[in-house]
Parts: sequence; structure tokens; C-alpha cells
Amino acid sequence: GWVVLWPAKHVAGRGRAGLAGRVRTGGGIVLGGRDVTVGPESLGGEEGGDDLGRGDGGVPWAGIVEGEVGESDNAIYVHENLDELERADREVFPIARYYGDILKADRRWTAVVASRGCRRECAYCAAAALSGGSFRTRSVESVLNELTRLRRDHELTGVYLEDDNLLLDRPGLEALLEALARRNPGLALELPNGLDPMLLDSELLEAMAAAGVTALSLGIETTIEDNQRFLKRPLDPGHLDAVLRACRALGLRTTGYLLVGLPHDSPAALAKMFRQVKAMHLDLAHVSRYEPLPSTAHAARRALRVATGGFYLYFYADPSRLASVVRQGASLASIGRRYAHWLLR
Repeated sequence: GWVVLWPAKHVAGRGRAGLAGRVRTGGGIVLGGRDVTVGPESLGGEEGGDDLGRGDGGVPWAGIVEGEVGESDNAIYVHENLDELERADREVFPIARYYGDILKADRRWTAVVASRGCRRECAYCAAAALSGGSFRTRSVESVLNELTRLRRDHELTGVYLEDDNLLLDRPGLEALLEALARRNPGLALELPNGLDPMLLDSELLEAMAAAGVTALSLGIETTIEDNQRFLKRPLDPGHLDAVLRACRALGLRTTGYLLVGLPHDSPAALAKMFRQVKAMHLDLAHVSRYEPLPSTAHAARRALRVATGGFYLYFYADPSRLASVVRQGASLASIGRRYAHWLLR
């Protein structure tokens, strides 16, 4: 039989012997996911698996299992009509454990996507490469039907809309939000995937709140202008402030995503950015380290861990921020575990 490794992280350099020792199979090995799609030359062939699944994985993987697909031609597979795909079978794994590692209390959540792909080329994100630069949406009715079934069959209380870029088709999003405002089956909705604040305004945020959205994450990334140009993500501080104030007025919880380790970071520039972020009307903030391939040098990674840990201590020293975490049902032990994960990973 076949073994699928999806995503195929940390495969490069192990070779077939290394993989076989880890998965203990005499069958074939299929590699898929982000790393294979973006850099197949470092993972495929004799160095890795028997076949590669680049791009959307469901249909190619099913074809491989059924013997309908031969050797991969290295093309990125993109499924155009998302409505014709079967929805995920939520009976395979206990749905209550899908998001068991995050700070939620007594809530049953899972993820849904209303679209796939992205056409933008932000320097830190692989979404455009994973989708071949395409953007596809599901019909409003398809999304509503899935949400209704999840609520009915699994007694969910909330759903994460995990789209790569939900804001890319504003008319389509507005149609979905309008329908949800009329027919939301009683689910709280959160948008966790780093929305570009420059694509948001008070009108769209009001539509989100009316549709059942309770929280959203914003891809602030950096306040350092040279880094914004490097990332191809301009940010108007006045517009961001207006968006955050509108979110607070509507009762929408906000998380800001930041990147450290960018080319124009310096201790002084990062300290200034951290002060700016702490002054923002954010409930939560999260820092990721920008580590282009090949991996960042060990000393630099250690310095970035120190900067990241320092930011968390600085940002959450504000009692109102810490209270935002506690209100989500986090115990002191879970807060400690999450902080250790952020600091050490």
C-alpha cells in the first residue's frame, strides 16, 4: 500500500532509506503539501517519494490510490469548481478535538473554507505559489449548506473560515455575509488567517458582525516601511487605526500578526515597532519569525526567539490583554504552555 506524507516537511536530505525507516512500509511514498509545491526539486524522485502531489491534494491523491494516476508530471493541480468536490468526512476523527490545542473553553469548533488560492505575491506567503496564482470561490449556497450540516450533525458552536484570502473577491464576500446574516445556523465565526487591514473598512466590518463574525486576525506584519516594501504589503497607520477602532466598536476581537527577522529589522527598529503595536487597539498579538530558505543561521534564530519572547512579555503585561486571553477560557497552565511554545519553537 501507499503512505502519504502531507505535508512533506523535513523530508529533504533523508532519502528513501530515511523515509522508509520512519514510515516502515514496503509500499510507495507520496509527498505533498507546501514544500513539495514550492520546491519539488528538493524532495522528489530518488531523494524522496515515488510521486508528488502539488497544489490541491484531494483529487490527485484519490487518483493515485485508485491507480488512475501514474508518475507525477510536476504540474500544480488546481481544481476549478470547488462546489463539485465532496465535503470533508467529519466522522473520521473526533470533531471536538480538531482545535483542542488552542485557548478555547467548552467550545466545539472546526474549519471551513469558502475559497481557495490567492493572486497576490506577498514575499512571506506561499499561497499564490500553492494555487498557481489562481483564486476560486465556492457558491454561497454550498457554504451555507455545509455550515448548517456541521451545526446539525456535530453540535458545533463555531467555525474558523480558513481561506487564504477571503477579501480578494469583495462582491462575493458581501453576498456570503448577507446570506449568513439571514441564515446563519447559530455558529460563531472567526477569521484567523491574517486579513490585510488595507482591504477592510467599516462597512465590510459591520457586515461581518451582522453575519456572526466574532473575531478576526489582521496581517499587520511590520510597521517598518522598508520592510513593508520588501514584503509588498503597504500599510497606512491611519487606516489601520480606523479599522481597529471600528472592530472594537462592533465588539469584534482582534489579533495582530507580526513578522520579525525581516531584512530591515534592527534592535532599535523592532523596539519602536513593539511600542507601536502595544499602543494599538488590539486584543491579542502573535509574532512569527521570517526564515527564508535555506534556514536562518542558528545564532540569528536564537536572537529572534529572544525578541519574540520579549515582545510577548511586553505586550501581555497589560492586564486588559491578559484578561482577553483568560476570557477565552485559558487557565494559567495553558497560558504558560502556549508562551513556552511561542518562545521555544
